[in-house]
Amino acid sequence: MKSLDGKTDLDTATKLLRQGRAFRYEFDAAQPYVPQAPEKTEATKSGDCKAKSLWLASKMNDRGVRFVIGKAKGHTSSHAWLIWNGPEGWTILDATLYNSPLYPARLSRDQFVPVFSYSPSSRYSHAGAAGGAAARNGDHL
Repeated sequence: MKSLDGKTDLDTATKLLRQGRAFRYEFDAAQPYVPQAPEKTEATKSGDCKAKSLWLASKMNDRGVRFVIGKAKGHTSSHAWLIWNGPEGWTILDATLYNSPLYPARLSRDQFVPVFSYSPSSRYSHAGAAGGAAARNGDHL
């Protein structure tokens, strides 16, 4: 559901996150940098981190959502997730690894390290995040 101001509410975001988390993880090694369309992710109930994140963003249809590419703690390859400026502030939505929204203030700075993020209207570079400088300046979402 949308609130009166047109934003997705936390309960809806959590339900969609859990639905995406239940999708089977499936990585296409022939196309490692090309996410599948959200419609295919929904039809097959499967996808990799990019596909699950884009599916979740499309279902939320909220301009406060950013698609993020970066590093997740304990993973050697890149990872995709969403950051969402929701009713409780910035929240991490990772349909590949977690069933619930995560709050950055409760996480270590190296839990999620963004490199790039994309909103419907902009692209953001977090080049300093990996080195720690951006994290010290509040850019560790």
